[in-house]
Order: sequence, then structure tokens, then C-alpha cells
Amino acid sequence: MAEAEKQTRKQFCKKVYVSKGGGESRNASPDVDRLEFRFTGGEVVTVKLADIGKGCGIAAAWHGVAQKIGDSYNKATTPDEAQDAAETMLERLTANEWVRQGEGAGPKTGVLVQAIVNALKAAGEEVDEARLQGIRDKVANKEGREGAMANATILAEYKTLQAAAAAARAKAATDKAKDTGATLEGF
Repeated sequence: MAEAEKQTRKQFCKKVYVSKGGGESRNASPDVDRLEFRFTGGEVVTVKLADIGKGCGIAAAWHGVAQKIGDSYNKATTPDEAQDAAETMLERLTANEWVRQGEGAGPKTGVLVQAIVNALKAAGEEVDEARLQGIRDKVANKEGREGAMANATILAEYKTLQAAAAAARAKAATDKAKDTGATLEGF
């Protein structure tokens, strides 16, 4: 019953982001001028950021960031996958990238770049700043990341970096447990 109600509510309204130039999208972007809630009865509720109180605007921004990062790991099957997805999304947000064409789950971009660099260096190749930027550009989209992960040498380096990060997190957790003085009494 709740699912039927939810579907019915969605039919009442369409949410549309409108850019300064009048373009429309289902996704937020930096050039959005306003957000319109278009109800099936013909009424439109328009939201402009300038009309939102400063404190509410900050709270809305935090909510959006939390939602975006939370959504990034909703298909993860392990804690490490979830953390990798969250860190990848944070990398994108700090690089000023809100939406990526063909967006999908995949390897953490920064770790993948390092894996490629490690593989190249292990093969005796030089990696200067220009080549590093080329690597970043190549893995900036889903197809590039999938292509890199299909390379057995790069995949092995990626898994090695993941294992090292997991070992560091395990050591930090162990150290923290020692510091708490926790006991196993009662278990």
C-alpha cells in the first residue's frame, strides 16, 4: 500500500532544474537559476537560492553533500567498497564535479591513477606531470576506468593498494581498541 501511495505522489509533481539560459534538467548543476516543482494541476512552485535564508541554504548544502556521498555507496557489498565509493565521490566533489556523464559505480579514481603509475614505474617507465595528467584524463570516465581495471597488471596494483589501505585501517582500529581499554567480558 505504501508503495502505491509513493508512486501516486510522484505523479502529482515533476521536479525540474532550470538553467540561467532556460535549459531544463533533472540534475542540479552550477548554472541552475531556479528549481521548479510542476504540479499536474498546472501550478508551479519556484525556488530560487537567493530567496532561501542563509542558514537554511548552508543546511541544504550539507544535506545535498551527505545525500550525494551516501548515494555513491548504495550498491556496495562490503565496507571497503562503500568507503572507496564515498572517497571517490568526495574526490569528485572537491574537484568541482557534481554530475558525470554515464555516472556509475567503479574504482576509486585516485587509487586507480596511483595503481597505473605504480605499474608503469614497475615496468621501468617514467611518469612525469604531463603523463600523470594524461592518465587522469583517461580514467575520468566510466569507460576509461573499466578499461584500466581490465588490465591485469593495473588490477593487481589496484588490489595491492586497496589491501594496504585496509591493513592501515585495521591497524588504526586495533590501536584505537587498545587505547579504549575495552574488555571482552560478557561476550
